[in-house]
Amino acid sequence: MDGSGIELSHVHMGVSDFPRAMAFYTTLMSELGYELKFCERDRHWAGGMQPGRPRPLFLIGRAHDGEPVSPGNGPMFALLAPDRARWIDATRPPSRRA
Repeated sequence: MDGSGIELSHVHMGVSDFPRAMAFYTTLMSELGYELKFCERDRHWAGGMQPGRPRPLFLIGRAHDGEPVSPGNGPMFALLAPDRARWIDATRPPSRRA
């Protein structure tokens, strides 16, 4: 992050069948130039990213609450701001920004 704005931190794809999803996404991400950074099969999650870049991270795994994956439960993306003040300002209506 260069400190000038907000960028994509990570994307999480909720999956119900981790072994099957891992096989699919390992091939896909390899074709797109991503490297596997970690895989915790016992916890059912893994992540990869493009070499030499700190963000964004691409993750697959169970839904955070452990419930079955469904629309609104499993997929997630996160934004990264250079600091808390920038994030707070960005979430205000334009007429109230610093």
